[in-house]
Amino acid sequence: MKATLALALTLVALACARSAQLRMPQVKDSSLVEQQGTLGAEVLRFHVGMQIELLEAGLRLRRAGRELCEEQLAPILGILAWRRNDLRLRQLKELGESELKLGDDPRVLFVHPESAAARAGVRVGDLLRRFNGERLTRSEQLWKLPREAGPGPFELEIERAGSVELLPVERELGCRHQVVLAESDQIAVQPTRDGNIVVSQAMVRFARGSDELAAAISHQMAHVILELDRELPGASDYPDQPLAWERVHVRREVAADLLALRLMHAAGFDPAALATLTDRLGIEHPWTLTLWAGGERRPGHPYVPARLLAIRDALAGDPASERGPEPGSGQASR
Repeated sequence: MKATLALALTLVALACARSAQLRMPQVKDSSLVEQQGTLGAEVLRFHVGMQIELLEAGLRLRRAGRELCEEQLAPILGILAWRRNDLRLRQLKELGESELKLGDDPRVLFVHPESAAARAGVRVGDLLRRFNGERLTRSEQLWKLPREAGPGPFELEIERAGSVELLPVERELGCRHQVVLAESDQIAVQPTRDGNIVVSQAMVRFARGSDELAAAISHQMAHVILELDRELPGASDYPDQPLAWERVHVRREVAADLLALRLMHAAGFDPAALATLTDRLGIEHPWTLTLWAGGERRPGHPYVPARLLAIRDALAGDPASERGPEPGSGQASR
């Protein structure tokens, strides 16, 4: 009898607890949802701001590096546009709809004022429907389709205030290296196989201003232009000669640094920011500059002093005249 009564009281207590848990969080949940919505909107706006910052720096560098990029050229539009499905999380999709009015068609969130798109009349808020007659179903098409298009101006079909317009867009060539943002907390800038430059959110936050951000981007652009990661040997080619590999790696990085100085100077950025950024990374985040040698990961960055010396020597002269290896020459390995 006592056992039966104890069991009954336990079940009643559990039922009351569950009932309380179901009722009480309703107030907390609504408050939490509101807080999450506010925070999510701030994150969304911050994300857009980082994308715009990358687009602006990338456009200046791509435009300034036309002669250095030789055959690695592609049209520059100067547009940032998103679709609802560009946001992966359901909560962010909903915020994208309410805060940015995102839908199935790419909506223009930013137009660089000195871009071909701006000169054609594209405005913030426009819906992008077709590029040269092809339906735009993904935001990535805005940089893929211009690369594949033939000569001459483009036709961009937009929807504005319910009416459809066809805008002719001039072809402005620049370096083909589209600069894109990666949702990563690792401080990194990496080129992709097709020559784009991927910059992590952590790097955007770490960079102090547009000059340091341009320094990070231009260094990786230089790697792609010089084809340093494609033609030159890697650590696996020096399994028993880590010091020889380090010398090769030093020359490779210095070659990219020297070309990065030229890119930054031509684009109107302060080339000294490359020295500042390299120094800060080597001191504050040495793991981001870790060197692989002999199959082992070494702490720190053994060649930071050598890079800084080369950069500062170049800055003491004329950054615009520091040629370094010609694109594709492979001289950095010798």
